[in-house]
Amino acid sequence: STEHASGGSGMSSDAIEAVFISALCYSLGGPLLEDGRLKFDEYLKTLASMGTHEGDTSPPGEIPIGQGTLFDYFFDTDEVIWKSWSLAVEKYVHDPDRLFTGILVPTIDT
Repeated sequence: STEHASGGSGMSSDAIEAVFISALCYSLGGPLLEDGRLKFDEYLKTLASMGTHEGDTSPPGEIPIGQGTLFDYFFDTDEVIWKSWSLAVEKYVHDPDRLFTGILVPTIDT
């Protein structure tokens, strides 16, 4: 990948590729169960042929690996960086006064 702007979009080709990889990950890999997600993640990382970056964030042009799989990340197009979902999802705090039917516990799929 190169770092020049592509097609007048204002995003680098690395950023566009990251958006594509993120979309591919969630559109084709989202319905898979855990074992399938692990295999798909490994295949997608091999197919992308990019360098890796350890941590909660990763620049475009590199695949994030600090949290485990690509399913643990999303590509933030505003900041043009891969981010761990742990940075975007608030920690769940149980309210004992809330009715059971009104509780929504965040999971990997919600």
